[in-house]
Amino acid sequence: MNTKEKIKDLVDKTVSEKNLKTQLDDGSKSFIKDFDHSIGFDANGESTKTIIVHTDANGWVKSAYPIESNK
Repeated sequence: MNTKEKIKDLVDKTVSEKNLKTQLDDGSKSFIKDFDHSIGFDANGESTKTIIVHTDANGWVKSAYPIESNK
């Protein structure tokens, strides 16, 4: 898998009702998932297993990025 396919795979595995963390009045949603392997680096430059994905009311991905893992 190339990098683009890997990112799409991470996003696809994250966007599900079981990973839903926030739903705003406008219908936008945020999903968070912890993987069992490193998926990138958080804002502090630390390796992380956690991703957050933000979608609009139609389910279109607006942003996705690694965040600090729950320790």
